[in-house]
Amino acid sequence: LAEWDPADRVVIRALPASRTTPFSALEQQLSAGVRRTQQLLNGHR
Repeated sequence: LAEWDPADRVVIRALPASRTTPFSALEQQLSAGVRRTQQLLNGHR
Protein backbone atom coordinates (compact mmCIF):
# COMPACT_ATOMS: atom_id res chain seq x y z
CA LEU A 1 0.00 0.00 0.00
CA ALA A 2 2.97 2.28 0.35
CA GLU A 3 2.99 2.84 -3.42
CA TRP A 4 -0.61 4.13 -3.38
CA ASP A 5 -1.27 7.83 -3.49
CA PRO A 6 -2.88 8.99 -0.21
CA ALA A 7 -6.05 9.85 -2.16
CA ASP A 8 -6.28 6.21 -3.27
CA ARG A 9 -6.17 4.71 0.20
CA VAL A 10 -9.23 2.97 1.57
CA VAL A 11 -10.41 1.89 5.01
CA ILE A 12 -11.35 -1.74 5.49
CA ARG A 13 -13.37 -2.64 8.56
CA ALA A 14 -14.07 -6.12 9.85
CA LEU A 15 -17.63 -6.89 10.84
CA PRO A 16 -18.29 -8.25 14.34
CA ALA A 17 -19.15 -11.68 12.87
CA SER A 18 -15.57 -11.91 11.58
CA ARG A 19 -14.45 -12.89 15.09
CA THR A 20 -15.62 -16.43 14.39
CA THR A 21 -14.47 -16.55 10.77
CA PRO A 22 -11.28 -18.51 10.00
CA PHE A 23 -8.24 -16.32 9.25
CA SER A 24 -7.82 -17.87 5.79
CA ALA A 25 -11.35 -16.81 4.81
CA LEU A 26 -10.73 -13.25 6.01
CA GLU A 27 -7.43 -13.18 4.13
CA GLN A 28 -9.16 -14.27 0.90
CA GLN A 29 -11.92 -11.69 1.33
CA LEU A 30 -9.40 -8.93 2.01
CA SER A 31 -7.29 -9.90 -1.02
CA ALA A 32 -10.37 -9.91 -3.24
CA GLY A 33 -11.43 -6.50 -1.92
CA VAL A 34 -8.00 -4.99 -2.51
CA ARG A 35 -7.92 -6.38 -6.07
CA ARG A 36 -11.38 -4.94 -6.81
CA THR A 37 -10.37 -1.58 -5.35
CA GLN A 38 -7.20 -1.48 -7.47
CA GLN A 39 -9.20 -2.38 -10.59
CA LEU A 40 -11.72 0.38 -9.89
CA LEU A 41 -9.00 2.95 -9.23
CA ASN A 42 -7.10 1.98 -12.37
CA GLY A 43 -10.28 2.18 -14.42
CA HIS A 44 -10.93 5.76 -13.36
CA ARG A 45 -7.54 7.11 -14.39
